[in-house]
Amino acid sequence: MKRTLKILLLQIASIVIVRYSVAQLMPDFNPAEPFSKYSKLMDEYYLLKGKDAPGYKQWKRQQWYQEARLGPDGKIVNTTQLKQDAIQQTSARAQNLKTNDANFYLASWSQLGPTSVSNDGIGRINRITFHPTNASIFFVSTAGGGLWKTVNGGSSWVSLTDGLPNINTCGVAIDYTNPNILYLLTGDADAFIGNVTNVDYSRRSFGVLKSSDGGNTWNPTGLIFDE
Repeated sequence: MKRTLKILLLQIASIVIVRYSVAQLMPDFNPAEPFSKYSKLMDEYYLLKGKDAPGYKQWKRQQWYQEARLGPDGKIVNTTQLKQDAIQQTSARAQNLKTNDANFYLASWSQLGPTSVSNDGIGRINRITFHPTNASIFFVSTAGGGLWKTVNGGSSWVSLTDGLPNINTCGVAIDYTNPNILYLLTGDADAFIGNVTNVDYSRRSFGVLKSSDGGNTWNPTGLIFDE
């Protein structure tokens, strides 16, 4: 047991040391500048360090992803925020349509399955928030799976973020004076690509959302992030 624990601690330490060393060598990313500038620096770095250097594959995936999604000025666009804006606009238009047309835009969905997965333990929870008066009710925000709620201490779960432009979440808060009010922080700031946290812009935040009905519906709060 002690030997296993020692090996595990050494493995964790080696990961931390590698990430720290990479962070000291790679250039910092500035979203206010064209992506091509950062891309050039990163390519020069890996030309020097070689393709076996930590983070190379992750960087090339990000480079391919971002270069196809840059704005006219060559800078990274917050596509998640654009999706959220489009959803809000579509919902607003639907309210002004006739009932039949509105039902097309505001259709309801039911789960068809599967209801269980075999890969237990895979995934990352960013935050857990408990109901102020009922310990069996709590919420978990996940890195890539949205916000989930349980009312029976974790025996079963329901998703509260289906329909959002992405389901990366890193924080959830509950109003202790009114538990129906929830605040959700979108994005995944802990995503690690190369040396820069949150440079994986497919997981970019589109701000803080608020729910007044226990998480059934969400609305923007006006608190958004440009970077």
